[in-house]
Parts: sequence; structure tokens; C-alpha cells
Amino acid sequence: MDLLPALLGFAAGFLACLVMVVATIWWSFSDRRVRENEPATDGRHERRAA
Repeated sequence: MDLLPALLGFAAGFLACLVMVVATIWWSFSDRRVRENEPATDGRHERRAA
């Protein structure tokens, strides 16, 4: 069967992409600001010396 290696390669690539997409979505919602409904900036704008 010459089709089997190609099919396995496609399945492996598809699953790898799926894992990356799921990990990206999970990471984006793991931020406390998203989970706790806080704004991205807290209103305090501090200037730091370079």
C-alpha cells in the first residue's frame, strides 16, 4: 500500500496543527486579565528611566 505513508503523514501534520491551534486558544484565555474581566491596562501610566 503506497497510500498508507502519505495518509499517516497527512494525519500527523493535521493533528500537529490542531494541537497548536488548541494550545494557542487555551493560552489566550489563561491570562488573568481575560479570566477576571479586568482591562488590559490598569490606568497607571508610569514612565521609567531608560
